[in-house]
Amino acid sequence: VVEVVMPLHSEGDLAGLLRRTPVNSQLPESQIVRIALQTATALAVLHERNPPLAHGDLKVENLLLHKKGCSVVLTDLETCEEIARHRGAAAHVDIGTTAWMSPETRHHHELTPASDIWALGLLLYVLTVLPDFPMMFNPNTNEE
Repeated sequence: VVEVVMPLHSEGDLAGLLRRTPVNSQLPESQIVRIALQTATALAVLHERNPPLAHGDLKVENLLLHKKGCSVVLTDLETCEEIARHRGAAAHVDIGTTAWMSPETRHHHELTPASDIWALGLLLYVLTVLPDFPMMFNPNTNEE
C-alpha cells in the first residue's frame, strides 16, 4: 500500500479562483507575478533533470492554491513518466488538454520541455486578459 501525504489545498485550483473573480476585474499584478514565478520554478525543476522531463498538461486546473493564494502547487505529474521513458527525446504521446497544447504537441504528438513553455505563455495570457478567455470553460475543444 502506497500512501501520499500532502497539505490540504482548500482554496482549490487556479481555474476556480479565475471563475470566482468578478466580471470586469483583474487579479492583482503581484498575484499574477507570484503565480507565474512559482509555476516557472516548478517547470524548471522538471526541465533541469537528466533526462529532462516535461509536464505535458500545464493548465489552470493543474495549479493548486495554498496559503491564501500565495503558494502554487503544480499537480497531475503522470505525463512526466512518459518523457522519462524516452530518455529526454520528444515523446510521441496522446496526452494533455487540447486548448493548452503547443502546436508540435497538438499536430505531431511531440512532447518536450518546450511544450510546457508554450503552456506557460498561455497561462500568462489567461491571467492578464481575465476573465474573457473562453478556452478555460471548454478546454478540450478541437476548434482551430
